[in-house]
Amino acid sequence: MLFVELLMLPVLAILFEINLLNIEFALILMIATFGLAVVGTLLSAISVNTKAREVMLPILFFPMIIPIIICAVASTELVLGGSGLGDIRGWLQMLLIFDIVFFVLAGLCFDFILEE
Repeated sequence: MLFVELLMLPVLAILFEINLLNIEFALILMIATFGLAVVGTLLSAISVNTKAREVMLPILFFPMIIPIIICAVASTELVLGGSGLGDIRGWLQMLLIFDIVFFVLAGLCFDFILEE
């Protein structure tokens, strides 16, 4: 996911004529990507053993990533509007809490999920 993001960022910067080379944007990018990867891994492990796995993963995945999308979009909007790290601190804290909760949850439940 990071590789695709790094390929698409220069295209985005050129097309929309915006500067994406700042620490706030990189921080949002890393935290949101980690959250998407953690939730996706956990839910794909849950849905891999079901009969309708192609349908089950999106049904589980999309509602669970809504907080990540909301926090990432809101904080990116602030950063592109010229706000600093202090202005997006609340959104970054929400992203970090979400990432930590799902990372710990995935670590605790992963063995049980794979056995079932």
